[in-house]
Amino acid sequence: MIQIKIKFLILIKFLIAGIFVFLITNNYYKQKNQLNLKKKRIIKKNMIFIKGQYKSLEEFSGQRFSDESILEVNYFKKPTDPIIESNIIETFSNLPYLKTLIIEPDYDSCPSDIEFLTILISNLKKCTKLSTLSIKLGGINMSEHIEALSQGLVNLPNLSNLNLDLSYCKIEEQKISILGSQLAQCHNLSILAIDLENNFNDLSINGSNFAYNLALGISKCAKLSELTLKLGSNQLDGKAQSNICSALDNCSNLKKLRLYLCSNRIEGNGLLGYSSNIFIFPSFKSVSTLFLDFSHNSLDGQHASQFGAALSQCQNLQNLELIIRGNEIGAEGTANLAQGLAKCQNLQKLKLQIDNNKIGDDGISELANALMKLPELSDLSLLLKSNNIKDKGIANFSSKLPQFVNLKYLQLDLWYNRIGSLGAYFLGEKLKQCINFSTLILELQYNKINYEGALSLSKSLTNLTNLQYLKFDLRFSKIGYFGPSEVISTLANCQNLRILYLGFGENNIDDQEELLKRKIMRIKQLTQFELNLYDDFGEVSDDSGEEMDD
Repeated sequence: MIQIKIKFLILIKFLIAGIFVFLITNNYYKQKNQLNLKKKRIIKKNMIFIKGQYKSLEEFSGQRFSDESILEVNYFKKPTDPIIESNIIETFSNLPYLKTLIIEPDYDSCPSDIEFLTILISNLKKCTKLSTLSIKLGGINMSEHIEALSQGLVNLPNLSNLNLDLSYCKIEEQKISILGSQLAQCHNLSILAIDLENNFNDLSINGSNFAYNLALGISKCAKLSELTLKLGSNQLDGKAQSNICSALDNCSNLKKLRLYLCSNRIEGNGLLGYSSNIFIFPSFKSVSTLFLDFSHNSLDGQHASQFGAALSQCQNLQNLELIIRGNEIGAEGTANLAQGLAKCQNLQKLKLQIDNNKIGDDGISELANALMKLPELSDLSLLLKSNNIKDKGIANFSSKLPQFVNLKYLQLDLWYNRIGSLGAYFLGEKLKQCINFSTLILELQYNKINYEGALSLSKSLTNLTNLQYLKFDLRFSKIGYFGPSEVISTLANCQNLRILYLGFGENNIDDQEELLKRKIMRIKQLTQFELNLYDDFGEVSDDSGEEMDD
């Protein structure tokens, strides 16, 4: 009995000792593992990500990263032990095979953590094969660390693809100039994306200089072929915009440009007072893909005319998205803009967002008159919400649709206009002649289409024998209680239709939801559908909505 008690006490002793050792070891590794490191292997064919988290720096150190490997750091803390800090820096800097690195820390990081991060980045100079770097620091105060971060970029001789998110980072304008001068030394950059939105409150005095210095540094990257520059909500004036475009004139190899200047102060005489050629971009002659966002800047018809004149020089332009919503360009400005676009004879894909611009019936008519002259245009999206467009305007626009001979994709976003049943009838009569359409998006919410207009438009769509994808949104359009059921019955005759999105909300049909769904599911050719009786649709894509049973 005594021997059993002794053995039991010995067992308890060993158990307590084991727990003590475990607690010490666990605390050590908690201190040691200050980085959350993930290696992702991408199977490009199926876009499958295989993730594995390293449990120790020893396991991570010396890894041979192949071309398909990505290292992601999404959590870090500055160690309290200087020896551990030194080991982390040494390990992180000695990755000779690493080619892709993503750094995306959490938003609760303290200043000492940010300083530690910039030290890590500045010690990447031994990562000689690193070609793709993404640093996402949006929302973190980086004003005191931008110089160290910029210097770290210069140390990467093979860096060709850089994504730098510094939005909402409270960076002073002179620090952005330093960033520009350091980027000028990244001679192998071919793809660059910089997000500096919402950094400044008042740049009325020095804003143009900061913008010019940044763009000037970027322009010295001779190999740059793709640039994304986000400078929205920074109180930039017309002179700043002019300086940006003037500096980018040296980017002679630029093929893709995305320029975000929304919600600044590019307006009125402040714009034209600095330059008579404010929207003339000579360097854009080589650009094939162009995205410009000048929304909410109080631009008027004269500015729209300058846009048109500038864009008319882009003879190699194939893909254009222009966002100027929330301005005041009017019908005349729209006409002049469209005339400039008509000279881009190689344009294949065009998206115009001109919401809330008072373009009226004359504006939409002039758009059609000009755009039908684009012989290569196959993809057209017109977002024209809240523009006081009535039946006359939609009838004039529709009359030109059959002359868009190569058009296969059409999106018409006409929310909050004044289109009635007559306008819907004219639209349908001309749409049924567009037999090459494979994708059609009609967003007619908050109009007065009514029952007759909805039914006549639906019947016309059955003539589109190649139509595979249809979004037809008639919410708040007064189509009545029986309208949705009749529309579905009619659309069942679209023999090649595969994907269908329907919106009927606020037409006094709430009790019909299940009935309408069953009716849609009887359309045998459909593979996917979405029925919306209440809220807005999500973003239209081929992988949303309900799957149909075989």
